[in-house]
Amino acid sequence: MNDCVERALVSYCVISYNQEQFIQHAVNASLAQSFKDMEVIISDDCSSDKTFDVIQNSLKDNSKTSVQVNYNAINQGINVHVNTIVGLSHGDFIVISSGDDISMPTRVEKLVGEWQDGAIGVFSNAESIDSQGNIKGLFMHQGYKHLATWQEMVVAGSHGAWGCTFAWDRKIFDIFGSLPLNILGEDASIPFRCALLGKVAYIDEPLVKYRDHGGNVSFWAQMKNASAQDLLKTGEKIIRFDQTLYQNWRKDIATAASSDYLSKEEVKWAGKWLTVHEEIRRVQLRILKCSYMVSISTLICELWHRRISEHRKLWVKRLIGMFLQFRMPWLYKTLLHFKGMSRSA
Repeated sequence: MNDCVERALVSYCVISYNQEQFIQHAVNASLAQSFKDMEVIISDDCSSDKTFDVIQNSLKDNSKTSVQVNYNAINQGINVHVNTIVGLSHGDFIVISSGDDISMPTRVEKLVGEWQDGAIGVFSNAESIDSQGNIKGLFMHQGYKHLATWQEMVVAGSHGAWGCTFAWDRKIFDIFGSLPLNILGEDASIPFRCALLGKVAYIDEPLVKYRDHGGNVSFWAQMKNASAQDLLKTGEKIIRFDQTLYQNWRKDIATAASSDYLSKEEVKWAGKWLTVHEEIRRVQLRILKCSYMVSISTLICELWHRRISEHRKLWVKRLIGMFLQFRMPWLYKTLLHFKGMSRSA
């Protein structure tokens, strides 16, 4: 590694796995960035197809950008792979790109601008494209109101960000350590950790072309064409995912407090909110596991029981929203459409 790379401000990291059809576009996009004070790291997670061969061939004529290529001899999975690539990187600001996505040429430049203005984490909108690269629409509606602080995320019970466009300050790994392995995806941890140390910024502009090719691992992708039975199974997975998420948030909050980013009062406040979300998820799971008619009666009983709770509005929103999403998806999608909140993908 030469001195120029060691002093690079930004680490632009491409992670790939069995993406031979798309990886060349991702590599080309990394070399075409307008921001130059950066190293490029391309890491393949032991692909069983020709992805790594395509990566090497794509770099044969590169002479302008310093590129480090890594190949994992054993498949690591998303979280461990991100941990690996962060360990290989040297930049103070880390930008991740999936091997099937395409970053716009100004992506890094615009993300760095928000970071230098004080954001710890930054993400943007994206355009959804199909396997052939045809544009399907925006990933999220324009005007999306993101969650900028950890307090907003705790109250919402969600971080409201997505990993396909996210970038972050290196210090979150210095303070919190590696990504946990009990939950899938870097965006299950990184946005909240960023918010605990400062703020999360959002750029309402599609800086990434997100490849929707049918093999995506995200929950929303799994739900698009799922049968009624599979939809219920996915709903249970999402609820259990959230339960694990809140356990991890508690640990991250404790770590932030021990590093003097949070006070004891803030830790106590967050704990109360997380307890509410955890209780809601337990009830949601019980309702989903009932038969249709029993789930309706259980829903009504729970709403009646929670009518005197100080968090009754949250209970109503979460229980009815969950019921519509997984028991009456056609009505749920219609309501989202009229609210302008549906993803075009």
